[in-house]
Formats: sequence, C-alpha cells, structure tokens
Amino acid sequence: ALLHRSRAAWQSSDVTVIAADKVQAMVAQAMPGYNASSHHTGAWGAAKTFLHRLLPSVDRCILIDTDMLLLADVAQLWRRFDAFGPKTLMQLPLLHVHTPP
Repeated sequence: ALLHRSRAAWQSSDVTVIAADKVQAMVAQAMPGYNASSHHTGAWGAAKTFLHRLLPSVDRCILIDTDMLLLADVAQLWRRFDAFGPKTLMQLPLLHVHTPP
C-alpha cells in the first residue's frame, strides 16, 4: 500500500530542474570563501538553505536527506504544517539513541 501511494504521489508532482551554477552562485554569495569541494555534497549540500529561493512557488516543503529513516507516514508531519503561522520555520534535531555495549 505504501509503495502504491508513493508512486501515485510522485506521478502527480511537478519537477523543477535547477542549474548547478545557480546553486553555486547562491552559495558563493551567502558564504564567501566556502569551499564546495571540501564537503562530499558540494554546493548541493548547502542548497537546502536556499529552497525558498530555488522553489519560490512552493509553499510547504519537507526535505528528507538520503541518510534519514522514516519510521512513520510522512503525511503525519505534513499535516503539522496546518498549525504553522505564515513565518513559522521548523527544524528537527537529530535523535541520538544510546546503545549499551
């Protein structure tokens, strides 16, 4: 069921192609001296900082990094946007789970 819903969601979405040089220019302007080659994600790692400028027509966005694991339906998080004010920003902290030896 989840796979079917995921496929349906992607089929109904718009795709925006963003040129790498545009992202690199934004990073260079916002963070002078930033060496994009010093991090494995390059300028794209910093691109999430500029989503509001890269995707100006998008009102709501959940960014899921490739190293994140979702343990529940992301729709639960999406519904939380309904409680946000016009200038609300939310960032989730990393959860550190201590595993005894």
